[in-house]
Amino acid sequence: MTALLVLCLLLLLHAYALYPVSLYAAVKLRKADRRSFADVPDDELPTVSVIVAAYNEESVLEEKIRNIAALDYPAGKIEALIGSDGSSDRTAEILRAHEGEVRGFVFDANRGKAAVLDDLVREAKGEILLFCDANTMLLPNAPRELARAFRDERVGCASGRLMLRSERSGAEAALSGGESLYWSVESAVKSLEGALGTLMGANGALFALRRGCWTELPTERTVMDDFYSTTAILPKGWRSVFVPTAIGLESASAESAGEFRRKVRIGRANFNYIRSYLPLLDPRRPLVAYAFFGHKLLRWLSPFLLVLCLLFSAAGLFTEAVQSLCGIALALQLLFHAAALAGWSLERMGLRCGPLRAPYYFDMMNLALLVGFLQSFRSTGGGGWERVAREGGSDG
Repeated sequence: MTALLVLCLLLLLHAYALYPVSLYAAVKLRKADRRSFADVPDDELPTVSVIVAAYNEESVLEEKIRNIAALDYPAGKIEALIGSDGSSDRTAEILRAHEGEVRGFVFDANRGKAAVLDDLVREAKGEILLFCDANTMLLPNAPRELARAFRDERVGCASGRLMLRSERSGAEAALSGGESLYWSVESAVKSLEGALGTLMGANGALFALRRGCWTELPTERTVMDDFYSTTAILPKGWRSVFVPTAIGLESASAESAGEFRRKVRIGRANFNYIRSYLPLLDPRRPLVAYAFFGHKLLRWLSPFLLVLCLLFSAAGLFTEAVQSLCGIALALQLLFHAAALAGWSLERMGLRCGPLRAPYYFDMMNLALLVGFLQSFRSTGGGGWERVAREGGSDG
């Protein structure tokens, strides 16, 4: 029982602490290249198709179209395709009003993001497919920075960096602060993975693929399009890199309930197709297998590991030889989860979470994963959209 407890604790520790440390060591040992990608003259830049799937995005779509128009890329080498997936607001009307500025596609039926992306890719003409969300505003140099990465013929995917912004302060910023902390850590991990060419899933708000690397998305169930399409290239020998200078800005979740629902959706989508990701564990590509195991698979299993830790600690109380050890382990776990519950309670009362923000966000993520796992057994049709309120009225 003690051995099982220690094993579960070590797996959790590896997922959230030891894995990033081991990546840092690997980058240093391999002397992986983390420098900026070389500049590319305009006449040598590849053609780029900016692809956006939209559903009820009237609050941000005008800004998004202006944002695309302001991108720093040769005019004859960039196009924008935006598809409205059966939107019930003014999204389709806005697209029609901007005909000529972007290639708008209005789909009457709401089929889900994956179906829209599949259709838009078929219509795209660019050598590089740049995917971004309607509520993600790109810095002007983002397409140029991503395109430079493909100068390396081994690169099949280049992921940009998402930066969250919040106009709130005090207690209202508690969860967005936890979300920002999470993305800061994720960006650091992605940077290290990218230096090794094994980026385990691009940032869905901003990433690019070689056209020939695109894998058509399944549409029968909800899928994480960014993870599915970008990890599909790794078993084929392509490199997946991180470009921190390609930046997209997005508002943090407006409320904890919205962020929780988003995490549930992500968890359900990942568990829906977990069998499709098992080839990433192929030992013939040890770096890819290690990245998938340490960065993704262990995190997806974290809710179950947390429950097992509690059970094994409690069971150890009945064994005299390890009673003290298990008692301490159980007390520390209960203290951590109590801190998370206190953080949630303070947030509900509109008070500052302070140092309780980290355990609160950690437990919230893992509870959402557990709910997503349970929902993955439900029979659902297609990959429909689910709205999560963002600050400023936009959704994501």
